[in-house]
Amino acid sequence: MGQQLSSLSGFFARPGDTLETLLLVASILVVLGYLALRYSRRLRLPVVTAFLLLGIVVGPSGLDLVDSSMMNSLRIIEPVALGMIAFAAGEQLRFSDLASLSTRHRAAIVLETILPVVLVAGGAYLLTRRIEVALPIGAIAGTTGLATVISTLKESGAKGDFTKILGAAVATDNVFAVLFFSLTLPLVVAIEKGGSVGSLYVEGMVGIIASIVIGLLGGLLVSRFVRTVRSAGELSMLGLACVLLVAAINAYLGFSVLLAGLAMGTSAANFTKDEKDRDRVFAALGPLEYPIFAIFFLYAGASLHIRALGGIGWIFAVYLVGRAVGKLAGPLMATIRLKWSSAAAVQFRSLGVGLLPQAGAAVGLAVIVRDSMPVTGETILATVLAAVVVFELVGPLGVHWATKRAGEAREWSSIHPLTLSEAVKELESRKARVVVLRQSSGPVPDLEPAKKMAAGLHGEIVEIPVSPGAPSGVAPPRIVAPVDVQIEPADLTQVAGAPPDPVVILDQSHVDECLGTIVGLEPHVLFVSLPRKMRRLLGPTDTLSARVGCPVVDLPLEENRRWVATASSRLADADETLEKIATRWKNDWRPKLEARLNERNKNNRKP
Repeated sequence: MGQQLSSLSGFFARPGDTLETLLLVASILVVLGYLALRYSRRLRLPVVTAFLLLGIVVGPSGLDLVDSSMMNSLRIIEPVALGMIAFAAGEQLRFSDLASLSTRHRAAIVLETILPVVLVAGGAYLLTRRIEVALPIGAIAGTTGLATVISTLKESGAKGDFTKILGAAVATDNVFAVLFFSLTLPLVVAIEKGGSVGSLYVEGMVGIIASIVIGLLGGLLVSRFVRTVRSAGELSMLGLACVLLVAAINAYLGFSVLLAGLAMGTSAANFTKDEKDRDRVFAALGPLEYPIFAIFFLYAGASLHIRALGGIGWIFAVYLVGRAVGKLAGPLMATIRLKWSSAAAVQFRSLGVGLLPQAGAAVGLAVIVRDSMPVTGETILATVLAAVVVFELVGPLGVHWATKRAGEAREWSSIHPLTLSEAVKELESRKARVVVLRQSSGPVPDLEPAKKMAAGLHGEIVEIPVSPGAPSGVAPPRIVAPVDVQIEPADLTQVAGAPPDPVVILDQSHVDECLGTIVGLEPHVLFVSLPRKMRRLLGPTDTLSARVGCPVVDLPLEENRRWVATASSRLADADETLEKIATRWKNDWRPKLEARLNERNKNNRKP
């Protein structure tokens, strides 16, 4: 078997045919990327993980179809892929979105950005006593998988405040990690290879500033010409040309391609005035990303030597635990002095889970470390790739759970929306939950529409009584379950996971807590039957629907119906009175007035 693999490698790596060999290897990697993309969806495996695993199989540690000499020929893909990954990350760093965040949200983002770096770097140093290992691996731990997060958000149809916060956190993570990595890389290279730290830092700072300037100019160029481009093909060429130009200049001068790509994406996202043009710029590179990313991640997987995995041991565990704890604990610390069940607290607890994915930027930084530090770089690359496989397996599930928990995931929405009949069948295939928000005292709402909907969906009804003041000891939230098709009376039983308080308070200072209670029940449809004064606190129907993550239907109260009936009766009385006045005017008042006017005219004509 070993001779066969050796003969395969020899066949693909014929001396003297460098161009032909490179073309053949690149075509094989594209075919493998297509297979990984096609079957990863069927196997419910993240695409990046599929690329990495398949790269390991065809690399020197596997079938050796792509040996070390071929890997060197494929290094041209590194700056291109890194530039595109960083450019896409810059789209999420919009200054207007960051300025609209509250102080608590900013604190949560800062904490979840810094804590993983500190925990992983500190743990790695305590374990190895080598600063040249601790600093780069800590910086890499701070990155978040932008492509994984964004694709999962699109798949779940998530939209809302939480989704914007998640996007801002992802961009902040990557910007901070790349900056910290760029600042510390000269130090660790000087420690491993020897040399003057001062001169390396001067060169590093010059490189950082130059990379940012070049990236900013590239982004300004894109934002300037996008207004004049109408064709999708022309726009794709413009975006790709600018990314390649910025990546090539930085790679040629030895500057950071990642920093330049981030600066370019950030400037294009912020200086393109028209939002539609901005979306078109970043969407134009979409069809080009998969082939380039496939080759890059396959290349990264093939670069991994399996024997290096045997030496990662505890450092791999430190990386996994430190990064996960940092991402989860950072936003959790921002929930201090918030009620645990409030909507804001739910969002903060969900934020860390949604930031677990790690892919492109981490692999790119690890490859740079391997190229810059041959001694320790192999161990760092092996650790990061192994961790990426783990985080890419659990990360998409975490993002989906976080958006669903925050009430912004819409499983039935996608690029191809469901028809009405398909949506009903989708809800009928699972047990739907219809939630009714009503006042704890006063007029009883008409639950007939809610009962009919729950019966049609073979679901259940959960009632949430709310009070404008202190609880009055009325019955707790209850469930009418199951509701049969005949809408016959059913026993009332306590719903699992219902709010523990007798009633939910709804006033000006408890709106978030009330919404958090609704979101915690994960409703499929929300019926609201409240007096007008209480209903206004929840905002317009569209806003309320976006916050709770489901359609909202307003049910009329008995008092509202009485008011309408009274108004209708009064209008009818007014119509009758006006008709009487009109009849009397026609039959009595008008003839008398005309007679008086005629008599006055006659008197005026007499001499």
